[in-house]
Order: sequence, then C-alpha cells, then structure tokens
Amino acid sequence: MRQATPAEQESTETCSLRHAAKVAGEIAEAKAFSKGLPITIGREGKLIQIYPDGHEVVLSELRKL
Repeated sequence: MRQATPAEQESTETCSLRHAAKVAGEIAEAKAFSKGLPITIGREGKLIQIYPDGHEVVLSELRKL
C-alpha cells in the first residue's frame, strides 16, 4: 500500500479537523439550548445570537479584515 503524499495527508487532516469542529459545535449548541442559553455565530457578515426557541438577534456587523 502506498503512502499518502503530503498534499493528500494535509487534506485528510483538514477533513478530520473540520469534522471534529462540526461535532464540537453541535454538542456545544445542544448543551447551551438545553440550559435555555443562546449561541452566538457569525453568518453572512453579521454576529448573530440564536435562542433555543429559534428567534435570532443581530448583534453587529462583522468587520472585513
């Protein structure tokens, strides 16, 4: 069996990190919502709080770097 090239290895590592971040985010969201707390996300250039009942509050516009 051949070894992965450095580019393929980076791709595999990146995929693993993305998956880990997704799972961690889902767990954090579930824990916050179970305690009645909102989560804060960045979406479409805005900082938004999402509450367990689904309503959203735009906190601010995100600055472009």
